[in-house]
Amino acid sequence: MNNFELGGLILHVGKAVIGGPLSEGMKAIDKLPPLPAGTTPPQTISTSPSVTAAAAAVKAQNAAAKIAADLAARGQTAVESVAQEENMSISASQRYSIMQKLARAESSPVVMIRNAVAPAEVDEALQDEFQEECSNYGKVNKVAVHIDSEEITENERGLVKVFVQFEDGSAAEKAKDKLDGRWFGGRRISATLFDLKKFQTGDYST
Repeated sequence: MNNFELGGLILHVGKAVIGGPLSEGMKAIDKLPPLPAGTTPPQTISTSPSVTAAAAAVKAQNAAAKIAADLAARGQTAVESVAQEENMSISASQRYSIMQKLARAESSPVVMIRNAVAPAEVDEALQDEFQEECSNYGKVNKVAVHIDSEEITENERGLVKVFVQFEDGSAAEKAKDKLDGRWFGGRRISATLFDLKKFQTGDYST
């Protein structure tokens, strides 16, 4: 998921460090005296452009003490805080699942083309036509035509979906960009990437 774009933002993902020895800069924490109980952490003012590791550690300790003081002032116990974190982890896992699905869709080698022809115009030559046309963007491994009878577009019942599986995702991305919004036989088609696993299992639902 590193460098994955979501909502216009770039995610930065790395391994979390749990336990183990502190880094050289963070070892300064061990040398700091504990804050007296009941005291309010002083505001840290930077007087130099360069912030030393010890100063950074002081800021971290002051911030932790302030959070603890705020929790105590609201009467919130550590157990309640943990419970809230558990609830947050549930929603976070759901978001991660969504991001995984988005990542799989964006890297899929399958393009779904909609509205290229009317259901009555589907014939055996349609696959060959799309095989030839899409081979301009990369090697095509498979073409499948599916009519979704539940879809109703304008005066037609049924929507034709043409699925083109390329050898790699870059060719699929190129085909999507070139075909989406293009006119084909008097019809404006739409082209989007489609989940590879769903295509391989014959699930053409969207």
